Amino acid sequence: MSAGNIDGVLALANGVRFAFQPMINVKTGGIVAVEALARPTAGSVHDLFREAARERKLTELDVALACSALGAAAEHETLLPLHLNLFGGTVTHDLSRLDELRERLREVGRREHEITLEIGPPFARLDPEQLLHGVRSLRAEGFQIAMDGVGQGDVPLTLIADMDPGTVKLDRGVLDDLPDSQPRQAVLESVRHLCEATGSDLIAEGVENDRQLSVLRRNGVRLVQGNLLAPPARRPPTTITVPGVAAEVTDPTGQPRNTLAAGPRVTEFLSPATLLSVDATADTVRGVLADHSEISGVVLVDEHNRPQFTIDRNRFLLAVTGPYGHALHAKRPASRLADEPRVVTTATTAMEALSLVTRSDQYRMYDDAIVVDESGRCLGAVRAGHLIRGMADLKVEEAAALNPLTRLPGSDAIARDVTRRIAAGEVFGVSWLDIDGFKTVNDTVGFSAGDDLIRAIGRGLTDASTSMPSVRVGHVGGDDFLLVADLDDLVPLAELLLDPERDAGGVPVSLSLATLVCTQSTVTSYDEVSRLLAPLKREAKALSGSSWVMSRPGSQHVDVLRGKGAAQGPGGRSPAQRPDAEREAVQQTARNAQDAVANAAGNDAGRAAAPDGTRGAPGAANHADRPQPSSAPPAAKPGPQSSMPDGPARPPSAPGGNPHVPQPQPGGNPRAPQHVPSNAVPAAQPPNVRPAPQPPADSAGPHSAPPGFPTQDPEAMPPQPTDSPRVQGP
Repeated sequence: MSAGNIDGVLALANGVRFAFQPMINVKTGGIVAVEALARPTAGSVHDLFREAARERKLTELDVALACSALGAAAEHETLLPLHLNLFGGTVTHDLSRLDELRERLREVGRREHEITLEIGPPFARLDPEQLLHGVRSLRAEGFQIAMDGVGQGDVPLTLIADMDPGTVKLDRGVLDDLPDSQPRQAVLESVRHLCEATGSDLIAEGVENDRQLSVLRRNGVRLVQGNLLAPPARRPPTTITVPGVAAEVTDPTGQPRNTLAAGPRVTEFLSPATLLSVDATADTVRGVLADHSEISGVVLVDEHNRPQFTIDRNRFLLAVTGPYGHALHAKRPASRLADEPRVVTTATTAMEALSLVTRSDQYRMYDDAIVVDESGRCLGAVRAGHLIRGMADLKVEEAAALNPLTRLPGSDAIARDVTRRIAAGEVFGVSWLDIDGFKTVNDTVGFSAGDDLIRAIGRGLTDASTSMPSVRVGHVGGDDFLLVADLDDLVPLAELLLDPERDAGGVPVSLSLATLVCTQSTVTSYDEVSRLLAPLKREAKALSGSSWVMSRPGSQHVDVLRGKGAAQGPGGRSPAQRPDAEREAVQQTARNAQDAVANAAGNDAGRAAAPDGTRGAPGAANHADRPQPSSAPPAAKPGPQSSMPDGPARPPSAPGGNPHVPQPQPGGNPRAPQHVPSNAVPAAQPPNVRPAPQPPADSAGPHSAPPGFPTQDPEAMPPQPTDSPRVQGP
């Protein structure tokens, strides 16, 4: 394009044609919005902007193109939400020029909340504070904000967090080498995690083939834009769905993304809503419905965009087109023929929304649900048909993952719950339950008796998850079960599983339970939890009778709460093993875990005084894992007997010693269980402490293991040395 007067360039802006490309929800196949793309008749849009920049008229051209795009969309009478592109520099340096866009909105009869401004790079030379001020001003006026070009160019991650856009658009360059490029997949996952943390919707641009779409689906990206599904067209789409898109494209070799245990949010099924003023007449509504056959209903909103009434298409048209209908209703408010809106929030799950739909009166069974934000403003509608189909697909997937014997979910459900709890910063326990000698049961009394035993344990776990709201259970294969629970439910859960005497075909059976107490700072993923649980379960199976051991990441000790080599009572519990001692051990482990978190953060409470009175250095071991100076010996608490000393006992002649009370040992924990000498008083026996085992190195074994767990068979492996160190958690 030849250089010339900038007025000529601005004149060309009025002659630029626009193509419209929809953004599609691949979960429902619905079109959620449409983007206006500038298409100059000569050259490219980049040539146009280069000429404008040369004449220092870049912001003028930027706003002029946005106004022209708005007019082009109005010519085609589309009611879909519209995305317009703006440079970040325009918002930063020439915010007042956007008054032209507001005037154009009034001329075409659209509102700010129907427009999403895609603010794009470059950002490097912009004043962040001035840019954020402009974004806040536009958002206060009702405009929706999107950040464009993420993944390419100079888009700082901190700017995404500070700007808090409602939508983040992933640049097409990120998708170019998918799914072959692992680093590009890592970029995709990172941006998705960022959007989840900030509450932004992620739209992937430039989807060109099925393989890219499959990767996006597996990573939980539900909003896409690209030529594969709908290429740019001269006219905006006249339908609200794209046929065939909702059919799931799966990759059998891919790993599904973890989602919240409560199921998908209702926003994953969000569609645009047609909004009219609450004082609109019936004739106005009839005209909108007559001109747009794809609209299922209308939402009547007040001046703050808060829904007041909803109008169902079929019932409304029956009323106004019947005998005398036009004469009775045409000039009167349409709200006379409207219903109270069924309102849900962005935090509502799809299952909760479906329950709201099914509890409605029969004549409103298929009315849309209206989604509002925290201020009560309308964000869109969720169609009942989309909810029903989406939840039906979810239930089919869940049913396929259930174990055929116990009807319990598999490891994927546990992985989702663990991931959710870690993200929420909860303190919780993950337990691995295993049947001792299950192969012997099958070989002795037959596999039918073994199946009955597994079903009985599965029924007990189902009852536990029903009576204890925090408990999640999963059958991960064979005789292995996983349990996730809050700390308060660990002891009742263990009693329910380990107290009953069990048998299979007359053969006595015992169970082994290994529990890992987890926090956000000690574990980072479900895979890490499974790795740390494997050697802990081996410790439990090394004990006789029904056993229960517990530890935490980073600890050098394992609490043996049940199981020993001596005679046992029912459920493998020795006379000294009481529920109150087990609860104390659980609480102590939780306190140690929380103390370790505080110590890692540099909390002064985690810095213990050394025995000589000097202060511990920052980052030193937590006071819960080191001895404390005291003028009196610590009181011992009743609990399980010790099967392994934590160190040599102090001689009775030691200063301040007591032959019947254990003393803190160097490297020990005065609040954690200590070794009791053989001449100690039986009533003062504390819970057992064992050094934590070393997780085995990854290697292939002859036995299969549950998904996500080491391939070695813990039952087939020899016991590990009891003094082997524990691998520290992060």
